[in-house]
Amino acid sequence: MKRTIRFCVIAALICLHNGICSGAGIFINGTLISNCHPESGEFLCKSGHECIHASQVCDKNNDCTDDSDEFPDCEKSCSGVKCQHGCMPNINTKEKGICFCNSGFKVSGMDKDNCVNVNECTEHFGACSQKCRDTPGSFECSCLDGFNLLPNNSTCVPKVPNAKLIFALKSSVRVLSLSSQTKQVRTLVEKMGQTVGVTFDAEGDDVFWTDVSDRMETIYRSKMDGTEAKAIVDTGLILPESIAYDWIARNIYFTDSNLTHVGVCDRDGKACTILVQEQIDKPREIVLHPATGKMFWTDWGSTPAIVSAGMDGSSPLPIITGGLKWPNGLAIDHGTSRIYWIDANVNMIETSDLEGGDRRIVKTTDIKHPFSMEIFADTLFWSDWTSHQIESCNKFTGDDHNIVLDTPRDQINGIAIFHPAAQPKHRPNDCEDHQCSHICVLTPVTSVQKFRCLCPVGMTLRSDKKTCRDDPKKPKLFMAEGANLKSMHFHAIGHDVLTTTQIEGIHTIGSIAFNPLNNTYIIFDNMRKILFSFNPSNNKLEAIISRHLNSVRGIDIDVVAHNLYWVDASKQTLEVMSLKTGERAILYHQTTYRPFDVIVVPEVKSLFVALVGRGEGQILKMSMDGVNIEVIIHIPDGEPTALAYNHDLEHIIWCDPLKGTIEHASITDSKIRFLARANVGAPYSIAASGNRIFWSDRYTQLLNSFVIGTDIQDTPIFIGDDKDRFNETTRGNFYAAIGIKNTDNSHLMDLFDNHECSPDAKNRTKSCSHICLMSRRTNRATCFCPDGMELDSDDRTCVPLKICLMSQFTCNDGACISSQFKCDNTRDCKGGEDEFNCTVQSTCRVSDFVCRSDQTCIPKMWKCDGEHDCHDHSDEENCPDIPCPNTSDFRCKLGRCIPQSWRCDHVVDCPDKDDSDELNCNFTCSPGEFKCKTGNHDCIQMDWVCDGENDCGDGSDEHADCDNDCKEDEFKCMNHKCIKRRLVCNNKDDCDDNSDETRCPLGVPFIDTGFRSSNSTIRGTTILFNTTTTVAPMQRSGKCTPETFWCFTGECLEFSKVCDGRMDCMDGSDESENCGDVCGVANECSHICNRTPQGPVCSCPPGYRLTTDMKSCEDIDECKQNICGQYCVNVKGSYKCTCHDEYVLKSDHRTCKAKGHPPLFVYESNSKVFIAPQDLMTATVIPVEPVLSGLDINSHNGDIFWSNDRKGIIGRSNIDPKKPREILFTQLAVPGQLAYDWISSNIFVVTNTNQAGRDKRRNLVIKICHVHKDPEKRLCATLHQLLGHEVTAMAVAPKEQSIFWTEITFTPFGTSIGAIRMGNMDNHKTTTLATDEVINPAGLAVDHVFKRVYWIDRQIRRVEVVNFDGSRRRVIISSGVSRKANGLAVFENWVMWSDEGKNVRCRTDMQSNCMRVRVQNITDARHFKLLQQSLQPTGRDPCANNSCSFICTGTTSVLSSKPYTCFCPDGYSGENPNLSCHKDQVRVRGPGNGTPRSRSGKPTVPIVSGNDISEDSNENDVSRITQTAVTSEPSDDSNTAVIVICVVVILIICLVAGAVIFYRKRGGAPKIFVRPYVQQWVKYVNDPVQRWRDNRRVPLTSHDAYAEVYEAGGSTSSEHNYANPCYDDLDPPSGAVKLGDGDHRGEQKSGILNLGKNDGRGFDYENQLRDGHYISYSQRDKLLENEFA
Repeated sequence: MKRTIRFCVIAALICLHNGICSGAGIFINGTLISNCHPESGEFLCKSGHECIHASQVCDKNNDCTDDSDEFPDCEKSCSGVKCQHGCMPNINTKEKGICFCNSGFKVSGMDKDNCVNVNECTEHFGACSQKCRDTPGSFECSCLDGFNLLPNNSTCVPKVPNAKLIFALKSSVRVLSLSSQTKQVRTLVEKMGQTVGVTFDAEGDDVFWTDVSDRMETIYRSKMDGTEAKAIVDTGLILPESIAYDWIARNIYFTDSNLTHVGVCDRDGKACTILVQEQIDKPREIVLHPATGKMFWTDWGSTPAIVSAGMDGSSPLPIITGGLKWPNGLAIDHGTSRIYWIDANVNMIETSDLEGGDRRIVKTTDIKHPFSMEIFADTLFWSDWTSHQIESCNKFTGDDHNIVLDTPRDQINGIAIFHPAAQPKHRPNDCEDHQCSHICVLTPVTSVQKFRCLCPVGMTLRSDKKTCRDDPKKPKLFMAEGANLKSMHFHAIGHDVLTTTQIEGIHTIGSIAFNPLNNTYIIFDNMRKILFSFNPSNNKLEAIISRHLNSVRGIDIDVVAHNLYWVDASKQTLEVMSLKTGERAILYHQTTYRPFDVIVVPEVKSLFVALVGRGEGQILKMSMDGVNIEVIIHIPDGEPTALAYNHDLEHIIWCDPLKGTIEHASITDSKIRFLARANVGAPYSIAASGNRIFWSDRYTQLLNSFVIGTDIQDTPIFIGDDKDRFNETTRGNFYAAIGIKNTDNSHLMDLFDNHECSPDAKNRTKSCSHICLMSRRTNRATCFCPDGMELDSDDRTCVPLKICLMSQFTCNDGACISSQFKCDNTRDCKGGEDEFNCTVQSTCRVSDFVCRSDQTCIPKMWKCDGEHDCHDHSDEENCPDIPCPNTSDFRCKLGRCIPQSWRCDHVVDCPDKDDSDELNCNFTCSPGEFKCKTGNHDCIQMDWVCDGENDCGDGSDEHADCDNDCKEDEFKCMNHKCIKRRLVCNNKDDCDDNSDETRCPLGVPFIDTGFRSSNSTIRGTTILFNTTTTVAPMQRSGKCTPETFWCFTGECLEFSKVCDGRMDCMDGSDESENCGDVCGVANECSHICNRTPQGPVCSCPPGYRLTTDMKSCEDIDECKQNICGQYCVNVKGSYKCTCHDEYVLKSDHRTCKAKGHPPLFVYESNSKVFIAPQDLMTATVIPVEPVLSGLDINSHNGDIFWSNDRKGIIGRSNIDPKKPREILFTQLAVPGQLAYDWISSNIFVVTNTNQAGRDKRRNLVIKICHVHKDPEKRLCATLHQLLGHEVTAMAVAPKEQSIFWTEITFTPFGTSIGAIRMGNMDNHKTTTLATDEVINPAGLAVDHVFKRVYWIDRQIRRVEVVNFDGSRRRVIISSGVSRKANGLAVFENWVMWSDEGKNVRCRTDMQSNCMRVRVQNITDARHFKLLQQSLQPTGRDPCANNSCSFICTGTTSVLSSKPYTCFCPDGYSGENPNLSCHKDQVRVRGPGNGTPRSRSGKPTVPIVSGNDISEDSNENDVSRITQTAVTSEPSDDSNTAVIVICVVVILIICLVAGAVIFYRKRGGAPKIFVRPYVQQWVKYVNDPVQRWRDNRRVPLTSHDAYAEVYEAGGSTSSEHNYANPCYDDLDPPSGAVKLGDGDHRGEQKSGILNLGKNDGRGFDYENQLRDGHYISYSQRDKLLENEFA
């Protein structure tokens, strides 16, 4: 007998290549068990566990183990049955046999007697690895080029197994060889910004990747070995997350989820355009299928979808929509022509055909947060953000899950498989001979035309459909700098998007405007002082005005009346010239401010002029004929230097380099101003088109842009010269005037047709002889005359003036010229008499000293005073040796006297480069210190060497051996990223952690020193930064100080560069023939007189400033300017900074650096404590109890103290993980936040007096627990009773014997009220430091140097600080605080906190300078501390020699003769003056209190000696003695009495409750209770004894008062189960509603009742309910319940 040998496998694992099997179940030797398929010739044995083939039935052999395949008359059932392939006998011989089909066929027909072919290619997913062709009864598999078919005739494998996995990792692109068993990874490129998308060109051996760093978004290309790396697209990108390469037509496709489009570029980035922008939301990953000419992308926007479109952008169509949440990764299997996608929300891999059909689920397990996806051969690959891994599985089954690569610390973004076979060429390159001028793309294979020509943004196809030209209807942006005119299209994408024209004959372009009347540009040459017209079509340059121009800042065109307007900042005039007649006139002359720009708005017939003074400005609105002048914008603290106009909003827009802002306001209601952007650097010129604003920056050579009303900010475009791109010396010398080239003036058609000044007007009734100006009268003109002429009586014709005006100068021949032209170095009168008698001769006063070199006059008293007041130091020559007034002082070489303690203190204190106080000093460095090479001979801590900071001042501590892997022209960020040094201090976060902007001096551009910090000294009233590189003479824009000269182009110069014969201002306004000797007889300066073209200007020596008369000097008290990091001493003309004992003065002589090791960051996250170094790149796990409720540290020995509220314990660990953890205190009631006193070794912890309660209603106290060496004496005493419901942070100041905590009280309305409180460690008093505008404080830190406490409030999202005495509360951080902020620390000049796995660091002196650093392995830190010795300053321990038996802390009482106070632990009492404590015999629990207390239920108070109380003791001290007596042990008789009283009270309560229930059941009147809640919250109970809790005693103010009204009692106890109100829920009961105002009748017996308006005198209202019962609530400070029947 034939027997089967059983072995079982899952049906899905049966190889499909040995004959396709159908069904599911368990197989035995390839035979399906218990699910046989008769139609395939499978016979089910009677046992139900075996299947045999039909040919084995009735073959005289027992093939079934139960012999059921041989039965009587088994052949009869098939007799007469006509089956196409075969008949299987039926074990039920009464029924006919069963027709079956051979392999590869299936039964068909009504009688199921025919067989048809099975298409295995479509019906059996995964039948072939790649290509599949169906054959009768079978199928054939084949492979793509580059693959081989294995002997199983199904699986395809690459011919050359050299596949490489390219992946984007953080700021690098790396390559993993998949053929290597060792998983070798090499770096392709590194030190990028944030790499995301990757793709490749196998034929060209190229790799492409995207960088999405903020404002540096770029597409790069390099060779596979990392060489020839270059940016190919760096303009027009915001968030290019994915990139794909068309290896047929050689184009790059990309998605931009911020700009919501799909774009394409040629492989060099020379031409780019947008393919799809409609019906697209948030495109993510894009893939291409050149064989069909289609592209696909995922969209995770509001309607998630997989979208298909032609590779030419045609026919975009969502093909998959349902069942998607966050479709991230997308891949195409070119072998099977299927798409695969992976969803980061549903964590699932799915697949479909290219039309969206045959959708299947591949894998649903082992997926966490997938990002990118790729396919090669039979394997799917994906990157996962959560696991930090690249994983893989089988593309058909989802099995064979493997970890390809694990990067525990870094996030992996895009991935791609580099292999020639991964880019099959299924179609010819139809773009090879395309003749397209710019871009050629493939079209879908179904299209008639196989390729399509496309144009870059801003261009359009000509009629030949191949050549592109500029679209004249689309505006362009132009910019002019030097002699170059550059232009670009809006939204241009690519690399070289600028078209540059060098204008011959131009020296320096100062201002420019486009003239749409003839498509020319009006240009002012700053050096030649000429207005030109330039035609770009033929490069023709023509002078239109060459006289009486000085510093033209703004130009604009009136296209209706054909007039040219400009402002001259030097002459302080607004002028106009007719482009028809060439005549010009002065419209407006300003004497106080300088006009900087003008905007013409013909549709409102108005001009807008920007006026700038010293640190203030105005914007004027006037009619176009110069009348109706009004100030619409006044800016007291800024300078509006450039204007633009938004026609749609009717808003005037201006940039302010002084404040670094761009603002706008309505021209009809200018009272409301809008801040469009802050911190924009130093804007020089501005332009607007629609809602998009552009501006150039004076220092960065970048063109910036953004959209009004959105957060969208485009990638800046470099508009400087390529040769200077990385040249730091060009910073501060870049002036690019920008504008919009727009020929569309359709909005002015009505004016063109009807205005009298328009040459195209249909019915002109007035013609002006010289200048025609638009007035605000409807379509009426104002005729205007040039200087020296006036209108004739016809009001149209200009005739010569008969008598010159007061504002004019009369030439000898009677001609009139403007007084502005007098003494301007230009002869306007024929005889030149306007330039006669222009020079003034003068000399110094007799009482002055004359400096030798420049004849500067200074007071004689300054001669030989030890200070260099003359530039040549001649005032300190030949001086006698005068002794110092204080004999203990040190006299400097130049005569200055300084304190002797400043001698040899490593700081040069003598002025004017006199280092005599630091000469001949015996400087030695102690062990553990580093000696600087030069400079001030500093010794610095060894820990400061190679820390990235120039601590020595000469850079010797940051030597070549330091591990600085950035290039010479790069800056190393705190997160170890390298950026170009030109990007440092440009008011933009290029590091991604803002560390490139954190040490920038306000108002000074960054000049490369090779280090991250600079030394500084005081120079006059301006801080100048001494660096190893020569500082450019022009300081960063803004308000020029009295010590500097203000150029009309905005620069600030040192006076030594004014009137020196060299033009240093861009417009040459620092030089003039008027310079002469203006500091002669007319000199009224008390100290220094400076020559300027505008006359003498007084200034002061360093350390002094001008008084209000602008002539005299006074000493500057630099200390009032908070110039020192900690302590400051003011001296004449200077100052001295010193530091706290825990700090040392840094080499900048101003800031202080903490002694000791660099700080360690301590975090608690996911029930683990992590210790991280300053760079936060690594972390050590410290063993603690899981789920901590409190955390603090001892910075001196590394101890970590923590509490666990679930176990009621406090424990101790150490930053050394080898040291064991220790449980210090147990049986505490819900211990929460804690703080450690490192001087007296006490822990202050918040606990709950209700052991069982962990809700918002707990009675909180602060306990003091002494960390005694003897574990038996580690006990706690109650110190403070708290008022709030939750404490979120604690800190201590042991030297001041103070505790600080943040407290939150929850209101019945779902809100919270916060408070910052301070209490003494000896239970003396509690003080509220802040409560107004404190809602949800989440962190607390103490500044022990300045005696301040900081807190962070995540509800109002800011950081505040207040002094220990409650004074000087102020906001220091008002942005960057999220609602998940936790913890707080203050270190040196930084304030830090934790925010969802990131450490946020902000400068305490600069609100905008914050950076965020990702903390490795931390996702959501609940506690954050900083460990550094200076944060816990040491001091004398007041308990060093105490005689306390248990707990000791310092005292704040001035009456105490001892420096300490003793406490008895909870459950202990002390009766005698020996400060001893003994255990209470009876321990009583207070209401809801699970913590032992004294019999009185009151907190334990300090025991004081009788000798410590004098006759003059104050009330508080007497109170302490009395309380001590109360807590003393009572007698046994009193114990009995207490028990009896308690029993009686309980019986009374029960009797009353029973009576009430009986009364209610008999139908008696219900009892109504009121719970008023205004600012005090009380809940009454069904109890005759009134019990209530006054949570917060606050005087009631005028507002609506409400009460919760409900009916007590009920039919069953389960319906009305009222609990003690002190601990019951504070929220109103479910279903409570407002019954109405005043005496309105309510329809419910329970709800919220409005008691009416409180007038401040108290409540006295009666409100009637439906059942006739009244409720009265009265008295302001007491809460009483009254019942009326």
